[in-house]
Amino acid sequence: MRTLRNILAIAIPTAGTLLVLLAVLLPSLASNRPLQVTLVVLGLLLSQLGTWRLAVHVLPSQRRYLALRAEVSGFLSIIRVL
Repeated sequence: MRTLRNILAIAIPTAGTLLVLLAVLLPSLASNRPLQVTLVVLGLLLSQLGTWRLAVHVLPSQRRYLALRAEVSGFLSIIRVL
């Protein structure tokens, strides 16, 4: 999960930047202004989502082993008794 989160943290803003550059630099899109503006807005939105670290909020960042946590708590209580 951590690897996926790191890949998305890099891929989302990169895809947004590439989308903006393609929308601005491709001459075939220059004649179709609504499509060009839409692609630029989507690219900027992707860049902002990458800046806000969307992947960190969507994907879990820590492991949760509830059974192991309960076992460690029981072990620590036994140690405290000793």
